[in-house]
Amino acid sequence: MRYKIQYLICIGIIICCVSSCVFAGKDILYGQPKGFVNDYSEKLNNIDQMIKVDGYYQSDRLSHNDLLSIMLYRDGTIFSIRTSLGCNLDSFITLPINQSRWSRSWGSYQICDSNIHVQTIEGVEWYYVTHNYILEIINDTTLLYKPMIRKNAKNEIIKVFNYIEETTKMHFHPLPNRLDSTCWVKNKKWFWKDREAYKKYKKELKERKKQK
Repeated sequence: MRYKIQYLICIGIIICCVSSCVFAGKDILYGQPKGFVNDYSEKLNNIDQMIKVDGYYQSDRLSHNDLLSIMLYRDGTIFSIRTSLGCNLDSFITLPINQSRWSRSWGSYQICDSNIHVQTIEGVEWYYVTHNYILEIINDTTLLYKPMIRKNAKNEIIKVFNYIEETTKMHFHPLPNRLDSTCWVKNKKWFWKDREAYKKYKKELKERKKQK
């Protein structure tokens, strides 16, 4: 009888866990992240005419003893990674960070006048975390990182997770042979605004793999 009760308790715990996963919905690793803005279309933009992009930008300010470094691509994707102070991103080129989700994020951005609105996705344990922030263009080699501030109907500030909680400048560093923008998040249908564009990308990716 005691073992039967323990068995039923275990079954109950499993059901609760599964239910929480279902109701969490978009927080689960295999679904669309909660708070994700579905706006990626892979259209080329003129970001390279506004700022230098043949390298990466790195933050001045330390955040939890880490620095934030980002790479912007003309197709509207962005890569970010947290690195230690004094770390050179050249050393990461030989690592499989193109496919990894951990402490590294891929996402998309939109250009609005002199501001770049960014949203990236990072895998944390069994769920996704979205990072939202704005990069203000100061000049062609300097960006100003600004955490996203959101308010509800009562004009109360809604807490949004960011790498850095304060504004900070990010400076350009040239980087030859940087990563291309073929990333894991592009394989997710929910990442794309246009489903036909997604299908076209998957077909082209398959053809490129055949040619290697």
